[in-house]
Amino acid sequence: MGQQRIGVRCIHKLKTWPQFFDAVACGVKGFELRKDDHGFQVGDVLLLQEFDPYANGGYYSGREVSRLVLYKLDAASFSGIEKGYCILGLGVLPQHGKYAIL
Repeated sequence: MGQQRIGVRCIHKLKTWPQFFDAVACGVKGFELRKDDHGFQVGDVLLLQEFDPYANGGYYSGREVSRLVLYKLDAASFSGIEKGYCILGLGVLPQHGKYAIL
């Protein structure tokens, strides 16, 4: 998917399967396990887009949620993670009125 660098932050647009999307959106899942092929950094924003890979060969529902990367754990910092993958700790974006501050 795409990414856009804004200052020191980057917005990563990522496909997210429905069951994982729902868990992040309702606040139960505060992390993402991802292939580390986007150059994720603390301070980046994940724009998670709900994507169903089994519906009509792949379908975007139109639902999106943004989360701030607060922590990154990868193979360089923990031997229990396979090289090339990372776990990203997520938080909600600061709000100003009804809009998130990027």
